[in-house]
Amino acid sequence: MLLMLIAAPTVRAQSEEDVGDLASFGREAKFFGYAATGTVYVSSDCSVYAPLGPDDRCYPVNAANGTATFDARDLGRIQYPQKTFENVIYILGRNTTSYHLINTSAQNRNGRIQFRPYLTLESDALSDPSLINPLTGQPFNGRVDISLGGLRTFTKTLFPNYQESETFVYGASSVSGITKKYLIDTFGLPAGVADGIFAGKMIIHLNIKGTTTWADDASFSCGARFLGN
Repeated sequence: MLLMLIAAPTVRAQSEEDVGDLASFGREAKFFGYAATGTVYVSSDCSVYAPLGPDDRCYPVNAANGTATFDARDLGRIQYPQKTFENVIYILGRNTTSYHLINTSAQNRNGRIQFRPYLTLESDALSDPSLINPLTGQPFNGRVDISLGGLRTFTKTLFPNYQESETFVYGASSVSGITKKYLIDTFGLPAGVADGIFAGKMIIHLNIKGTTTWADDASFSCGARFLGN
């Protein structure tokens, strides 16, 4: 028996290097609701979408260069009371893009669609004016923007009189989610501030950035299911 004990391998505790996020390793996940955006429209005539819903937006196409660029914020939101999450917020996303590209000229044109969903985490723990966001060089002012999975970029040469339409629905999930480690490593936050974000109330806002070129009509939306522990 003594020889067997000597020969048995030593069980080593998991480390951050082993599993990436030690705080959530082996924990059970719970569902914490979902949020969905309104619809972002791009159109050569926004009047066709009137009246818009409270979380809808319409951006007109610039007739001179066929381009529309937008950053539509707070299209959907979800609120959480204090201490909802212990150490991880995990996001499962569903994205919808739809467009109609058209070239009515006698020359080739480059059509382009870019869609980028992202969220804004709002927390009183980020209100200290001495806290500076290293990605912007500005104070956080109580909120921080965080990328979501689902970035899509599409470029195509449009020959004269060519047109193309597509509706694309797809899922995308984050890899690390939002953890205290992520907030500390990405935004240089002190551990106490990261703890304060998870301990306090928070609001998560859904936003969409995008660009279209030579699309006379397009629409974008997204939704997110939140999990955590």
